[in-house]
Amino acid sequence: EDTGYSSSWEDRNSIYYDYKLETPLKFNLSAAYTVGNVGIISVDYEHVNYASAKFRNAGDNYDYSDHNSDITSVFNAVGNIRVGGELRVSSNVSLRGGYGIIGNPWKDSYTTNDGITSEIMNKNDKFNTYSAGIGYRQQSFFMDFAYRLNHSQFTQKVHEIYYTNPEQGTATATLTELNHQATVTFGFRF
Repeated sequence: EDTGYSSSWEDRNSIYYDYKLETPLKFNLSAAYTVGNVGIISVDYEHVNYASAKFRNAGDNYDYSDHNSDITSVFNAVGNIRVGGELRVSSNVSLRGGYGIIGNPWKDSYTTNDGITSEIMNKNDKFNTYSAGIGYRQQSFFMDFAYRLNHSQFTQKVHEIYYTNPEQGTATATLTELNHQATVTFGFRF
């Protein structure tokens, strides 16, 4: 605008989709063991088959079979595990801790309908969760402090110059993300 020039871009080829996403079935299996009246250990296993997700037509009459084939080609079924424990150190104080690992849903590689096999850049992604806490309880009052660290490592495409040419813009970066969360809860019993 400072030089008197302006430009505008308009996409005249807009396509609107009306679809439903069928998310994968998952099931959980849980077990817990109490250690007298001073502790508990629990284990949860969750199975999710990401390859079974499906797009369904919801009124746009678009054929989603290629998209569903792509989902099946690049995703796996995974198992997620969470382990936790609580130890009562006195009649009023409890300590808690936990660990969770989320399975990587990406396959190592996929083959296109043209027979071209490509490596999937996210095949080494990692997702872990660590937690710790302390609780204080009396008959009419309780207070809990919890800390959680989500640690993930994943690959992202930095930029893509020409989206129609896979040989262009293939620069990737492996990112490590740490997400710290802390909560304090106060409660009163009446």
